[in-house]
Amino acid sequence: MASAASNLAHVLPLVPRPSIQAPLSPADFIGRLIEVTGQGASARTSWLAGQIAEAQRAGETVAWIQRVGGLLYPPDLAAAGIDVAALAVVQMPDGPALLRAADVLLRSGGFGLCIVDLEGAALHPTDGQLGRLLGLCQKHGAAVVFLTAPVDTPALGSLVSLRLEVRRELRGTGQFAVQVQVVKDKRRGPGRVSEEEWRAPAGL
Repeated sequence: MASAASNLAHVLPLVPRPSIQAPLSPADFIGRLIEVTGQGASARTSWLAGQIAEAQRAGETVAWIQRVGGLLYPPDLAAAGIDVAALAVVQMPDGPALLRAADVLLRSGGFGLCIVDLEGAALHPTDGQLGRLLGLCQKHGAAVVFLTAPVDTPALGSLVSLRLEVRRELRGTGQFAVQVQVVKDKRRGPGRVSEEEWRAPAGL
């Protein structure tokens, strides 16, 4: 787990207050490729933790695929309401292996949500790779969420039908807002913004 204070909101699923606007939910993800991006300590992982917990409550099996040594930290996931024992965490040696793992899991038909952490992977999936994953999502009613950072991953291709940008804005001591902007949405159009107020655990 990263120890720098500037990284806390990236790796810690914090405790949200009630949302100001209705947030997106895993139901918006079904049959799609989704990109969740943001600059620096943007709270992407924190926001995704909430989506994982909600997907699990809906009865979906979730997998998180990352490079060996990734930042996922089980105690924080548990604090966010995730059933850690039911979360499949796959660690792969390089970028191409991340996509192969997602392909294998989706083909099994046993996973409703696969999150692929591409941050720092030096990988930009081809249309062919994305097309295969999209076909599997549509066949099995699943979704793939790619976690990216603009500094090292250009926007993914046209087969990604939903692209979200997550921002963190400080609102006071131990409090901040997590804003999720819909940059691209082939179903409902871009431009929507949802916002949640978050409070860090005591002592942070």
